[in-house]
Amino acid sequence: MHRAPGACSEKEWLELLHGLYPEGEIKAMRRLWLDLGSVSEELATDVPGGMHPSWARLVQGEPIQYVLGKAYFMGKALSVGSGVLIPRPETEELVEWVLGDPLLKPLSDRELVSGVASFLDLGTGSGCIALALAKGNSMGKVIALDCEAEALQFAQENAQAWGVASRVELEQSDFMSSDWKAPCARYWVSNPPYIGAEEAQDLDKHVMDYEPSKALFAPGSHPMDVYRTLIGAFLESPCSECLWLELNPRYALDIANPQRWGTPPNLEWTMRQDMQGKNRMLRIRKQG
Repeated sequence: MHRAPGACSEKEWLELLHGLYPEGEIKAMRRLWLDLGSVSEELATDVPGGMHPSWARLVQGEPIQYVLGKAYFMGKALSVGSGVLIPRPETEELVEWVLGDPLLKPLSDRELVSGVASFLDLGTGSGCIALALAKGNSMGKVIALDCEAEALQFAQENAQAWGVASRVELEQSDFMSSDWKAPCARYWVSNPPYIGAEEAQDLDKHVMDYEPSKALFAPGSHPMDVYRTLIGAFLESPCSECLWLELNPRYALDIANPQRWGTPPNLEWTMRQDMQGKNRMLRIRKQG
């Protein structure tokens, strides 16, 4: 196979990736390549077997987004690589909820002058959530934090490509650290690493082999530790009003149980399901 993937027919794609992915997924992968890839790649003659280098990666099971270096999020291209998680449709659903939430309201002039941020994205990765919030809402600045420098490099590149770099402030910090201090922001959003070690066997091989474990697996002894830390920090912050979380469906009912956390009674807890009917999203609102 000397031709680049973009020059190959649907039949060739199906033949080469047969057994690795379902037929419908292979067809979707080809469409993604035609959208984001280059059909003018040079032929590869110095690869063993004469296989084009992109095909060599694809047939090994490497996610097509990493081979392309691009993924779609909220209809826009986003740079990704092995140092960041590939954005998922359920995260788009979380962002759509936030942007369409009637609870959002502009910051006051006093808040803007004092440097209060509209949004805080905790664990930004490629920056997909932060950038979509900045692009879809004109209120104030967005703070995007991550503990990995490589992730923040992707986020910076994407912020510039999306034209929102002036409104997105990147910060390298770890919200799981005992000495972490939350920036002052009204609205918090997070898709944290929430997979438990016991769930690893349920993940697709290409996810386990290629996507960064720090972005997948919850730090600490249990996924609930991540939610406990985030919710605790949100409650302690004098600036925060609402927190939207992407949930691990396995623990969603426990996470959304106020009695489990011993939280104050002036909180409103709202859980939503994703398109697959899984308990996937939670909003916590401070009232009064």
